[in-house]
Amino acid sequence: MKKLLVIVVIIILAIFFALFSDIANEEAKPYISKFIESNLADSNLSVEIEEYRLDSDHITISAKINQNSRVKIYGDLNLFSQQFNLKYTIDSIEQPLNIRGIAEGSIEDIYIKGEGVALSSNLNYEFEFKEQRPQNIQVDIKDARIEEILKLIGEPLYAKGLFELNIDMPKIEKNGGYGDARLVLHETLLNSKVILREQGVVLPPKTTLDGIVVSKLNGIEASIDGDIKSNLANLLLKNGRFNIETQALFSEFVLDIKELKKLESITNTNLNGALKLTGEIEKKEKDIEVSILTKSLGGELALSMIKDNLKIDMSRVEIDRLLLMLNQPKYLKGELNSKIRVENLKNPKGTIELSILDAIGVNSVLNRELDLELREPLKISLDVDGDIENNQINSRAKIDSSIVNLIMENIIYSIKESKLDADYRLSIPKLSKLKEFVGKTLKGSMEIVGELKKDKELVITGATDSFDGKIDFTMMGDKLNANLKEVPVKKLLYTLQYPLIFSAPLSGELEYDMRLKRGQLTTQLPNAKLLKNQLTDMVKQFSGIDLTDDVYNQTKFDAKIVGDTLDFNLLAKNSRNKISIYRAKLDKQSNHIDAKYHLILDKKDIGGTIKGDVNSPHVTIDSSKFLKKKLKNVVEKYIDKSDTEKIKNRLKDFGLDEEQSDKAINKATNFIRDFF
Repeated sequence: MKKLLVIVVIIILAIFFALFSDIANEEAKPYISKFIESNLADSNLSVEIEEYRLDSDHITISAKINQNSRVKIYGDLNLFSQQFNLKYTIDSIEQPLNIRGIAEGSIEDIYIKGEGVALSSNLNYEFEFKEQRPQNIQVDIKDARIEEILKLIGEPLYAKGLFELNIDMPKIEKNGGYGDARLVLHETLLNSKVILREQGVVLPPKTTLDGIVVSKLNGIEASIDGDIKSNLANLLLKNGRFNIETQALFSEFVLDIKELKKLESITNTNLNGALKLTGEIEKKEKDIEVSILTKSLGGELALSMIKDNLKIDMSRVEIDRLLLMLNQPKYLKGELNSKIRVENLKNPKGTIELSILDAIGVNSVLNRELDLELREPLKISLDVDGDIENNQINSRAKIDSSIVNLIMENIIYSIKESKLDADYRLSIPKLSKLKEFVGKTLKGSMEIVGELKKDKELVITGATDSFDGKIDFTMMGDKLNANLKEVPVKKLLYTLQYPLIFSAPLSGELEYDMRLKRGQLTTQLPNAKLLKNQLTDMVKQFSGIDLTDDVYNQTKFDAKIVGDTLDFNLLAKNSRNKISIYRAKLDKQSNHIDAKYHLILDKKDIGGTIKGDVNSPHVTIDSSKFLKKKLKNVVEKYIDKSDTEKIKNRLKDFGLDEEQSDKAINKATNFIRDFF
């Protein structure tokens, strides 16, 4: 449209070119065409003069532009005063374009006015052309279609919708112009597929815009203010400045995002909550500077980027709000402080500082998310510092809490490969404080040294000798595999607060699924020795054999872990004896044990059950060949032949004969056997 209006002006100038030339009407056509084309900035526009008639006081000229638009100018002109009073029409074969207007004045002062339909919108405009510059420009466009404008100027169809444009520019000089402009967007729907294809930006399918942008031109600098509302976010532009000559740009802005969740397709991250950003953006030549501040996270988070340098400062940012924004459970309450400096983002070099002081764990969330039963508040402090160089971050971290302490002296993160390598030292001064995590009171302390690696999957390895033997483990995803080597059973039982019933070095393997809470423990206990307990006391009482005297050189302990239940079997053997505890079940929550046992001692067997609290179980002895023989000896010992004769004689005094007396004695003997 702008080009067609320029053509109207140039045609008027061409008329006067023809007026003062000795060229006939038909011969003038190609000269006028060349004159118009040579004065157009766009070399791709072709002009064909279809009609040209000029007499002493009237002119008619018709031109076809690019074979799809036609401009016609006709009216009166005075050859001597060079005054004219013309009318013109602009029509398009392909586009909905129909303009009617007037052009009057002189060659030095042209006044042009027009109205009609362009791009399916109502158009009104007027301007003067003085000293080869447009002046007093007035443009009013209503309900214009954005997609038709984009099509007309040869741009991809980024959006559909309506817009209004008002321009009031009284003056244009050598050093710039003066005036106002106002652009209003209505019901604009962004085309997410085209934007993705052309710009590589992912937008939700139905992203809409409404807004207003106003500008005031003062010389070569234009002010810019705007208020753009979208179903994704609202953008407010304030105190903007644009230099027409240098193309320098500056603006303050406020970006208000009501629902971060709607930006998931853009950020590739599932975010929550709202975020309000204030800041400034400035463009000088090819350099862009951005500064952003938000108080949406409780404290202040400031970000600035100057050329390729990045600064991030966090002051008293509330951790629970940050976790909410990152779509994480609010495990922790406290304040986060951070200072990050990066030079040259393409080849980053800089420093990192981060600290958390006296944060408190949120027990209700921790219990729900991690299946715990925390009651005491968990206090945590964190310090991290590091350097960025050669596309990797080298840092150190220290975590102090009311339960565990963690030191990581050498953390290496590869920025390009997204790989993490770190060593760590974890210490738990009082294992008793783990009760609410493991569901059981423990004794002693523990220290673990290991490494942490993250490539495609997180792998944690570690080792400890806190139990007087060696335990090393590997944790990958939900799977835990541990190796135990010569760990004293007494130390383990002491830590677990179970009765000290065994003394032996334990070696074996543990496989455990932390998500399913299921696992398998397989161990060997060479040179095992039973310690004094309820079972050894009862066996000694009945058999006279002291189980604590023997050493068992073939001992196995196997267990299956299902939740809080431990199903286990224990088998201990030497050349003379064999001890078997089988079908054993231990509930770690209630400390209740239910097991069967079988002993073979010097070719004599004893069997029974162990039930009750593991610290003081009830041990019973079942009937066995060994016990039956012992009980027979007891009966024969205490009821001998002389006693039988005495009983018979006494029974005769009650009137019983010999046969009846024998039956009575047999019943009594059987009763004693049954009793035992």
